[in-house]
Amino acid sequence: MAKQPWAGESIVLVGASYVGYTQWSVADAVPPQVKAMVPVVPNATFTMAFNREGGFALETPFTWAVQVERQERRFANVRNALEEREIPRAMGTLPLSQADAGLLGHRNSYFQNVLDHDGDGPFWQAADHVDKVADITVPASLVGGWYDLFLPNQLRDFQTLPRTGPATPHRVTIGP
Repeated sequence: MAKQPWAGESIVLVGASYVGYTQWSVADAVPPQVKAMVPVVPNATFTMAFNREGGFALETPFTWAVQVERQERRFANVRNALEEREIPRAMGTLPLSQADAGLLGHRNSYFQNVLDHDGDGPFWQAADHVDKVADITVPASLVGGWYDLFLPNQLRDFQTLPRTGPATPHRVTIGP
């Protein structure tokens, strides 16, 4: 992006949810044109959505898999809202590995990977950017919500950000 003629000399990475998460994947190696990053909602660990300390959270990866699968349909926002009640019923499917096929008509590779691979195992390692947080060289403004599932790890990321004085004035904003 920095090489595009329209980019200019100052770029700020901004985005919510998955777009915010992708900022963490490049945060330790941004070009000089990138002056700051603003990841809204996510943290640097992709598996946090389902791999919780002391347990496994099915509703988040299953709901996300269904939403992403359906997001390109015509009138997706309206249809997804109307079909939302199907998700809890589908999560009651046994065996659980058939829940996605029962709802979507086919298997969803992301959901199957969540079931097949431990959240802290080697399969997900490439999607974990926690080790990059301490090497960020631009100011970061993390935005989260008090009731968001990513907040505990967002706060961990904020505490991990380097504190090198006014050159990197990191901040965190938590709202309703």
